[in-house]
Amino acid sequence: RLGALFETYELYDDAAEAYERAVALAPGTPEPYAALSRLWLVRGEPEKALGALERMGAASPDDAGVQAALAQLLRNLGKTDEALAAIARACQLAPGHVRHHQVRADLLVEAGRLEDALAVRREAIGLMPNPVQQAEAVATLVSMHASAGKLDALRGREEKRLADAGGAGETVAMLILAR
Repeated sequence: RLGALFETYELYDDAAEAYERAVALAPGTPEPYAALSRLWLVRGEPEKALGALERMGAASPDDAGVQAALAQLLRNLGKTDEALAAIARACQLAPGHVRHHQVRADLLVEAGRLEDALAVRREAIGLMPNPVQQAEAVATLVSMHASAGKLDALRGREEKRLADAGGAGETVAMLILAR
């Protein structure tokens, strides 16, 4: 709280010191690390913000949200491989969290790994709780295949899956969009 108060009055050095004291008192608590990271970002020092998030990740290695936050900052700094490792860890820790899978797919596209991105997008579709979200995700998946010139391969796979599985809503939607 003291750090936030200092931030309000733009006493950033005092705020950083207060956050560091909070980290020292409760090293397993992610909030002071996040506040410190945010402070460094506001001050235009992304490498220091990354350092705070990396420390937070080390203090909370089993927190999917922490790993996802780390991935986002690494992505913003152009460190795609490191961001992929962090978001993969977030996906492993929270396998049902759709957004983590979507971010992972986006990072895979940025890394030029389209086939892996498509596989992750497909997994994410099955995790979505409602048909509207699934339809939007299927449209994105079809668009990714189309932009990669792989629409015929997608159609063939989905037609086979439809025949083997007796059909599923996402498959029908995917085939309709693909035509």
